[in-house]
Amino acid sequence: MVALEAEEAGNIPILDLRKLPPSQVTSLARLFDELEREARRIGGADTRVKLKTLDKTIRLIDDLTSEILGLTEEDMKEIRNIVELMMNRRVERTKEARPESIGGEQPRVRPPDRRGRGLEDRLTPPLGRWS
Repeated sequence: MVALEAEEAGNIPILDLRKLPPSQVTSLARLFDELEREARRIGGADTRVKLKTLDKTIRLIDDLTSEILGLTEEDMKEIRNIVELMMNRRVERTKEARPESIGGEQPRVRPPDRRGRGLEDRLTPPLGRWS
């Protein structure tokens, strides 16, 4: 299970683009533009196959980011494992679950029969019956 404690979150290195040399900002922007173009070309990133197609560009972004942040190859390996786990979870959630497989969800209700009287009308006696 992936968990992030508040103390650990404070130690996560964050890129401050204002402090980067223009060449690195340009390189990152170019890579993210390439990732967006490729994702649009293949219709998104909602399946494992599509994510595999984007993997090369994602790795280039990861490599440049790790170089900027000074992360080791061991750090990057651990980060990639966590990211892969999170991507797999995201892809699994894109499939619609059956209502009965989700705890607390009620079964689907059929819409009322439009051809005739609905169930409620059949259960309630007409008012003219009592006169």
